[in-house]
Amino acid sequence: MAVTGGTVDMKTAVGFPFPQGCTVEGQTANFSVAVPEGQTCELIIYKKGARTSAFSQKMPYSDVAGNLHFLSVVLEQPEDYEYCYKIGGKIEKHFQAENTGLCQRERKRENCVPGS
Repeated sequence: MAVTGGTVDMKTAVGFPFPQGCTVEGQTANFSVAVPEGQTCELIIYKKGARTSAFSQKMPYSDVAGNLHFLSVVLEQPEDYEYCYKIGGKIEKHFQAENTGLCQRERKRENCVPGS
């Protein structure tokens, strides 16, 4: 499914709950994160260094996987992007994506601004 949620159209698909975090295979990045019960989660993707988001999408929840929200996104060059999550209306900055080529957004709140 192609989704416009910022300045870039990106294909999304149902993701996988495990492993948690960000996993990249080729051009597909899978995101999985634990979210407190009853709260929503939005994935926000940025071009590296950009102040505004290139893409954002609410992450589906499945009661099959407990409190995990997960989503897969196709990125032409994953290493050119950063991401963060908006959980329960607040930007979360404490997630790690090691050795994926897709960088976790910097921890400074002002560098994680959703919107186009």
